[in-house]
Amino acid sequence: MNISTSVDVLVVDDRDSDAELTMFALRREVSGARLLRLKDGEQALNFVFRSQAFSDRTPGLPRLILLDLETPIIGGLEMLETLHRDTEARNIPTVVLSSSSNPLAIERSYELGARGYIVKPHDFACYCTEVERVAEEWCIERERVYAQLISAPCIA
Repeated sequence: MNISTSVDVLVVDDRDSDAELTMFALRREVSGARLLRLKDGEQALNFVFRSQAFSDRTPGLPRLILLDLETPIIGGLEMLETLHRDTEARNIPTVVLSSSSNPLAIERSYELGARGYIVKPHDFACYCTEVERVAEEWCIERERVYAQLISAPCIA
């Protein structure tokens, strides 16, 4: 899989139905965003670190990662740990979207650098609302703050 462009939001989820719903909600909230869905943690880490199938992609990190914990090959917690060890990758806002409400998984996710943890709602509207809220917080708001910073007059 060769991806030549950078990505705004990386969705890592092996369940097609959950990933499609997440992508639908993202497209509604962040129109024009470059979205990529990968099915496992190994693919996601290869994408972030530009290795193997993604070695030719444009440099740059995703602005947001939405991560399911129960992914094959490399699970979400292991992926968080790998991202957290890298000085650049640890700055990517990573929000866990999981069906698990296990307090230990939640605590461990935060210890490994997750910026949020959302238990996937079973209701379609609630699911979309949660994903849209995360996109608003981590994509749109960060973009506004950055735009204000670069357009502010310099004070010498």
